[in-house]
Amino acid sequence: MGGSRIDYQHLISTLILVRQWAGVAPSGHLVPEGFDDCVIELADSAFWIQAKSRHEGMFRKKEVDGFLDAAVKKAARMPDAAETRTTIVLERPASDISSDPIGRLFDDDSGNVFVCATPGDEIFRSHLQQAGHRSGHGRRHRQ
Repeated sequence: MGGSRIDYQHLISTLILVRQWAGVAPSGHLVPEGFDDCVIELADSAFWIQAKSRHEGMFRKKEVDGFLDAAVKKAARMPDAAETRTTIVLERPASDISSDPIGRLFDDDSGNVFVCATPGDEIFRSHLQQAGHRSGHGRRHRQ
């Protein structure tokens, strides 16, 4: 379970940075607490990410839609902005709304709602995966 709201936002930003470092997310500039909770500026586009934590209960569809609508309106007010994709990362799933795991954040065919219950664990896994890959001790897949 996450800590405070701001801790969760920082953990999500850190996870994205570690995934960029590990080569499993596109490289770009990450701005925590920029125009949104986390903004990732890529060469030809930007991702505006709302990160929402909740210790009990599920998020409701109406809440998630409100978060996304506010982010879309904020992004639309930016002059000369690159193509912007607004997304939300939730600590817990939302009721009555589909979501993708955080690992699909940059996939073209993913939605705009993601779930990451344990960003600290995801950071650790990404780091271990990269460390194993660099040392040649990564997992070998059966064919």
